Amino acid sequence: MAQVKPEEDREVAYEHEKAQQREPYDETRDDDRRGYDRLEQILARKAMAHEGVSRGNPEEKGGDGGEEPGAEKVKALTEDGLRALVEAVPVGRRLLVTLLAQSGLRISELLPLRWKDIDFGTQRRDDLHREWDSAAAQEKQSRTKFAQMGIQPGEVARELAEIRASLGSGDEVAVFTAEALRALDAEVTDATYGFTATTAPLPIGLRDALTPAHREPLPFHNGLPVPPRAARLDRTDPDVAAIARYVLESALDPTLPAWLRPARRCGVMRTVAVQRRTTLLLVRLRMHVGLPGRGEARQVVAEDAQVLAFRGRPGEPEWLPDEDVQALLVAPPSGNVPPDQAADFAERAIADLPHLHAHLDQIADDLAERLREAHLRVREAAGQRVRRQVAVRAQKPADVLGVYVYLPAAQGGPR
Repeated sequence: MAQVKPEEDREVAYEHEKAQQREPYDETRDDDRRGYDRLEQILARKAMAHEGVSRGNPEEKGGDGGEEPGAEKVKALTEDGLRALVEAVPVGRRLLVTLLAQSGLRISELLPLRWKDIDFGTQRRDDLHREWDSAAAQEKQSRTKFAQMGIQPGEVARELAEIRASLGSGDEVAVFTAEALRALDAEVTDATYGFTATTAPLPIGLRDALTPAHREPLPFHNGLPVPPRAARLDRTDPDVAAIARYVLESALDPTLPAWLRPARRCGVMRTVAVQRRTTLLLVRLRMHVGLPGRGEARQVVAEDAQVLAFRGRPGEPEWLPDEDVQALLVAPPSGNVPPDQAADFAERAIADLPHLHAHLDQIADDLAERLREAHLRVREAAGQRVRRQVAVRAQKPADVLGVYVYLPAAQGGPR
């Protein structure tokens, strides 16, 4: 490794002072050229000493300038190396060393320069300003296109609340999942984080739809974090979604045996929750939505499932508010209904469905209008003007997926 001797620092100062006294630099003078070359050699040796490399004279390497076997190659200074080198030299010469490193000039080329000969980055400054303006213009276009900055949280709070209500709470998802698994003969065991369920007794179609390589029994967690190979009690979880899909599809397939169908499309029960005969309907509403697109409108289909209920006869129904409908969903049975009597009530309820089509169509139209207004509110809050380009049309008649009859409890208590 090349070593820099203290006397060489003195030589650098001496040669630099001589250079400052001469005006201008004359390359033809031998003493000038030798002085500057000597200063350049000393600084070069300082750089090599810092980097841990050596560079011998051609005479020391065989006279022809070739490298000896095993000799280390000269490496360029890194940013950290240059910073350390600048900090190592005396303060009065740091500017000189920095200019040498950044400009790539030799000392004999650098010292004769005057202030008027140096471009202090004017061109680079102009380039930087142009790049800055271009980036600002692109950012403005991005904000205009995606309109994140124009969205006001208050404008979309209503839509978010409706979406969350339709998705159901975590407790509702947990109750549904546990009841569905028990109905399919799975052993459900409560745990501090939720519950576990054995999957071996489940129908093969449902077992194949669950996440591969899951734990056995399968843990269902109420919240985060969820360990690997476990499920979370959330409707977007793949295992919960697989269970819900199986329950719905099996209910729509009358060819499956009863033990493979945990849900039914029709039912009759007695309960203390009603004083008059009450009918609950599970209705699927479909909407054809036309949205603005590039060139022409984009058509999508939206679906919504609603639970409706009415008291009395279908010809003169008394429709229940949402609060009473939700109470019916958790109403417990209070007595048995003979099979022939249950079949009679169910058949009459199904036969009377045509009397309800006008009301169901009106609900579908109202939902279509609310959906259109929701699209317009969100898009206009983002700065879009698409009122004439958003169209929503309800598909009629609505699909009635389930009919359930609630009868008042028999006098004298459960039987």
